[in-house]
Amino acid sequence: MSTLPVWSPDGRYLAVVMGWLAGTGRPTADAICLVEPYHDTYTRIYIETDTRRRIEDVAWAPDGDRLAFVSAPSLIYLHPPPGGQRGYEVWVVGSDGANATRISEEGMGAGSPVWSPDGQRIAYGEWRQGKIPYEGGGERTPQIVVGEVGTWQQTKAIAGLLHLELEAWSPAPASDQVALLADELHRGIFDGWICVADIATGAIRRLAKGHKFAGIDGPEWSPDGTKLAFTADRDGRAQLAAIGVDGEGEALLTESTANDMCPSWSPDGSQIAFISDRAGANQVFVLDVVSGEVQQVTHEPGEGVLPAKPQWRPAPKSLPPGE
Repeated sequence: MSTLPVWSPDGRYLAVVMGWLAGTGRPTADAICLVEPYHDTYTRIYIETDTRRRIEDVAWAPDGDRLAFVSAPSLIYLHPPPGGQRGYEVWVVGSDGANATRISEEGMGAGSPVWSPDGQRIAYGEWRQGKIPYEGGGERTPQIVVGEVGTWQQTKAIAGLLHLELEAWSPAPASDQVALLADELHRGIFDGWICVADIATGAIRRLAKGHKFAGIDGPEWSPDGTKLAFTADRDGRAQLAAIGVDGEGEALLTESTANDMCPSWSPDGSQIAFISDRAGANQVFVLDVVSGEVQQVTHEPGEGVLPAKPQWRPAPKSLPPGE
């Protein structure tokens, strides 16, 4: 779950979740705003009018015409929200703020939406009535739900593990797969597994064991769709690793005495940006995939940057003069 800014596909805007003053003496409500970097301008496209809720997991459609997001109860209302409040819901809204629509089933609990590369389908995790005891009462089964864009009709439901966070659909022209982080409860601890779900067959394959930090970022597709980079556990330290989609060829990308986490491939696949505390505080570094050379990018004071996946700006198609 994330409320971090997200680049639009054309590299012009950042979708940012901001607190919006709901009225004098009242709490702030979350709003999705489109910000133009290097300009003092933004456009508010959606406000969560219920101040007991928050917005997270914002995801742009590939054509930039829509955004998916999760409307969630505030942290004090997690298991489950009292007084008939709504649970976790997946919504879609136009980039102009029009046609805000809830696409997940009411009362099920849903999150982590991801778009197919052609923008014609959307997948998200959903808790449905099932066999696994739920902390808020009753039983739930986590599933991956696939729906058609426009009608939002659900076309596929894939049974998952105890808990799952969808990360990204495989890039074209790779096969129809979704990378995810799945948890199983082992001796009172959630074990994170790097997995791939095949949309056509419904099969979920475990590829590798992630680090406890993997819950922050999850697996990351290489641009050609043949590999996944992820945060691995090596003697208690977080290190970058990669593995083939077939589950073969797992290898460390970094071997440091620090914690290296949150890998993010460059668009051409030649570099991986990541977070590391090898300089003391958390900073952004870039790894050259071929040479293995690592360069520090940020030098933020204090505790450094947030331990979250860095984002590469897409190549802008057209920008205002001066950018």
